[in-house]
Amino acid sequence: EVSAFQRHFVDEIKRTDEMHRSLRYFMDQVRTVERLKPHAFYNLMEDGEYPKEPSPQSLDNLHIYFDELQEELKEIEESQRVLNQNFYELTEMKFVLQHATH
Repeated sequence: EVSAFQRHFVDEIKRTDEMHRSLRYFMDQVRTVERLKPHAFYNLMEDGEYPKEPSPQSLDNLHIYFDELQEELKEIEESQRVLNQNFYELTEMKFVLQHATH
């Protein structure tokens, strides 16, 4: 049987695992952007150094912020997918119209 303290500790471990998963997802997105535009995130650094790590008291806020960022990224990815699909469809229509008039 597990004590109340151990349950709290297990919950914290699960939460940090979820935050770690979110960070990996963000890093994958950052790497993708940096491949396309190498200095895209340079302006995020302060005085040539990355921002300091958050205090333990702000982990709850950080977790909420990660969730919001992840949701935004999912929306952006979906919008990008729709835009790409529309582009391909419009390009195909343009090609068909050009060949139909000749």
